Amino acid sequence: MAALRAWEAGNGPTPDLTAVIDRLTRLERLADRITEQLSAAARDTGRIVTFRTDDAAAAGHAAHGISALHRICAGRAWEDQPDATLVFHELDEREEPASGDRRAELMVRVTMLGLTRADIKEQLGVDRRRFTSWIRGDAAIPPGVFDDLDEIDDAADTHTELLEEATTAAAGAIGVATTVDELAAAYPARDQVPLSTHWAAAGVLLADNDALCAHWISQPARPGEQ
Repeated sequence: MAALRAWEAGNGPTPDLTAVIDRLTRLERLADRITEQLSAAARDTGRIVTFRTDDAAAAGHAAHGISALHRICAGRAWEDQPDATLVFHELDEREEPASGDRRAELMVRVTMLGLTRADIKEQLGVDRRRFTSWIRGDAAIPPGVFDDLDEIDDAADTHTELLEEATTAAAGAIGVATTVDELAAAYPARDQVPLSTHWAAAGVLLADNDALCAHWISQPARPGEQ
């Protein structure tokens, strides 16, 4: 996000935006294919297998080798097949996971919501070390964590609806906030979502509708305009 703001403000080298958009479009198509494959596997096996780390994703020959991208696809497949169980690939595991293991679900949901380390600490009340211990299986995940995630999911769904309504009113343009204060002012809600979740929601809407466009709510000042 900082790089994008710098580009628009003219404070850095100008990227080949056509090439950037082309690469993103190809990634979206790849993600669609991965999601379809995971959904099909879920129908056959009742499981959706994803990756915890980039090393495991690369070793497991996952397309593109980016574990976060694969987890997003796994989350989309889970939305299509909600009765399936999310699990980590065996390359991520030190031993056979126990019955009722929800570590993959936790990591997939956090990734889908776009939560950063700071968001996890603020929203779930845990630091990176403790969260990592849950994901690695070194410590049990408290049940209340999933209740907190349910609340964030509900807020994210409501926020997506607000974005859709605002997009319709703005003739197909999504206003994207760059600060928490800007987000609260533009899209007031009882349960405010993290800024990163706002970006994730806008990204999903843009990926699902090629006719949509996006713009910063406040345009960055260019050199000489300050």
